[in-house]
Amino acid sequence: MITNVSSHFCFRPVGQGCFYVGNIHVSKDKNFKFVYDCGTNSNITYLKSEVDIYRNRLMNHLNMLVISHFDKDHVNGVVRLLKNVKCVRLVIPYYKTIERLLLYAITDSTDEDYRNLLLDPIAYFRNEQFNIDEIIVIGAGDQDSTIDVLEGVPPERPLLRNLELSEEDSKLFDLYDSTNYSRNGSQHNKDTNFTFSLNSQYTFIKTPYHQRLGPGLWEFVFYLREIENKILMNKFTSDVNILLKKHSINLFELFEKPYIGKLKAIYRRYYGKKLNDTSLVMYHGPYFQYANNVFMDSKKYLGFYSINYGTLLTGDIALNTENKIDRMRNYYGYIFDEIGLLQVPHHGSKYNWCFKHDNGLEEFFYVINHGLGGKHPYPEVINDITTNCIPDGLALNNEVNPFCYRIFCRS
Repeated sequence: MITNVSSHFCFRPVGQGCFYVGNIHVSKDKNFKFVYDCGTNSNITYLKSEVDIYRNRLMNHLNMLVISHFDKDHVNGVVRLLKNVKCVRLVIPYYKTIERLLLYAITDSTDEDYRNLLLDPIAYFRNEQFNIDEIIVIGAGDQDSTIDVLEGVPPERPLLRNLELSEEDSKLFDLYDSTNYSRNGSQHNKDTNFTFSLNSQYTFIKTPYHQRLGPGLWEFVFYLREIENKILMNKFTSDVNILLKKHSINLFELFEKPYIGKLKAIYRRYYGKKLNDTSLVMYHGPYFQYANNVFMDSKKYLGFYSINYGTLLTGDIALNTENKIDRMRNYYGYIFDEIGLLQVPHHGSKYNWCFKHDNGLEEFFYVINHGLGGKHPYPEVINDITTNCIPDGLALNNEVNPFCYRIFCRS
């Protein structure tokens, strides 16, 4: 019987970007290690140093890597992170080809590796340079389908009578989905909307995705909102189609050097802001059996102590309207009330934050990832949080300031 579960989490000091690491410790030989995003727009030296330090602790084994979206400041450390490391599960959001092309039009990067990632993320991560057991793509049924991302209430948590680790759990200490499914061969489960590849190395999931660690130890609940700037996206798509017809090429060829300059010119000419305002959001926290015997705190921030034990990682999602916040709250249901720490979206950008109150985002401890000397975080966001939210409830995570905390559970 498991009686205590300790866990440690940290936003590493990488500047304008995000490198969040977690370790859930159950016993001497059972640790679950995961990462959410790994990238920066700041001096790359900081990221390289932090990745190397973390890799030395991994012992060449990472249980889960989650990428919130494909902006470079969230992914440009992934290759270094996964070098000679076995990754059991990679979780990424689904973006249509036109959306990935948009990301490439926005970036000022000329890096060939980044181009290949946006061209075909599945092929990129199945390359021999990586050792990834399973890739889960959240948001659609197949490559470039027209299926919209579905929003709804995630699966209810099953009542568990004990916290015994099964023999299989003891051997693998791996993730298990709250809905069971077969890993053998190609199949489609109509009840859960899971679709499997022929070799079961990657899975597309178009329904809400809720997975748990072992029999009731920890849970991860993912949320992905579809891109909402549909009018501008349609205009961008129309302009791209004109370019395709003019040069008699296909969509994928626009990723090549002769055409990417023309694509960037279209974007600069007609679009004054970023069209992609969504990211793969991840909640994680102890299973509900622990609810009366858990605390969250940080040694550095002595004022940070919470009986709410969940963490919500938001990437660059826009939470700038009450409607967007309500949709996310409705999706998470009662899980939302268990959140103790919130990652402020998009490095504290005023364009991703809702300044109306009560907006439902007032009762957390907040962490902003940003770079020193940059425009983020916006002073308006800092002022809003310090004025309308929990006093002394904000930590700034940058090149010189990590933010680490722990969650301790007693059964």
